[in-house]
Amino acid sequence: MSIQSTGLSDYEKPRRGGRRARAPPSDDSLTVPEFCRAEKISRSFYYKLRRLGLGPDEMSILTAVRISAKARDRWRRKREKAAADEAKKEGAAA
Repeated sequence: MSIQSTGLSDYEKPRRGGRRARAPPSDDSLTVPEFCRAEKISRSFYYKLRRLGLGPDEMSILTAVRISAKARDRWRRKREKAAADEAKKEGAAA
């Protein structure tokens, strides 16, 4: 009995239940839960930011939502600038 190679990497092979393994480690995009853990924010706060138009850019891959490293960097810069502008505004009012 010989084992045939499917030509798929371990990340592309379906797991039990037909689900595929997570993206390979070289993939620098994050899922929403991964993004929230990395930024130390709750998922509910993430969705609140998104509703307010303050969340990061997202990309949809079939049913999965991912946030690229570039989108994360852009989001962080925007949030840091907004915080700095708010601090300047409060300092000028005092």
